Amino acid sequence: MKGSPDSLSLNDTKEFIITTVFDELYLQARYEELAPTIDYLNSLGIEDPLRPDREKIEYFRTNLGLNSQINDEIREAYKSGDDLEDLKTYIETNLDKLTRLDTHIRIVGKKEGIDEKEASEIEEELKVLLTQGTYYIEIGVKDLSTGESEGLYKMLKVP
Repeated sequence: MKGSPDSLSLNDTKEFIITTVFDELYLQARYEELAPTIDYLNSLGIEDPLRPDREKIEYFRTNLGLNSQINDEIREAYKSGDDLEDLKTYIETNLDKLTRLDTHIRIVGKKEGIDEKEASEIEEELKVLLTQGTYYIEIGVKDLSTGESEGLYKMLKVP
């Protein structure tokens, strides 16, 4: 465990690895549900800035592994097996519960030239493709030096 004097926070690198692996395996378990959205975003030529090598799961991010209601269970499942099978079994067994707890799903993609009309069209299509939930959409490009952005940057609630 390491502490940061600037932020006064504690960082446990093992904990970070466990939650990162869990989050990715959890998204993979939901692949069938997420695939239509992934295919749609691919058809628009949108790139995944964090997974540029065309992984199975693209665009989707979550921090579900940090949820205090399941964090101890995740760590136990991770430590109990050598090859992640126990963690995968935990996810499969508890997928409905995990999906209900997952309230912070981000969809991140990079593409230049998305105007307001195209952003609106993307938003409407995502409402059709996504399952019920709250999504934080970041599709387009942002200039960090000016704060200017083009594309779709908003919270999207799908009833």
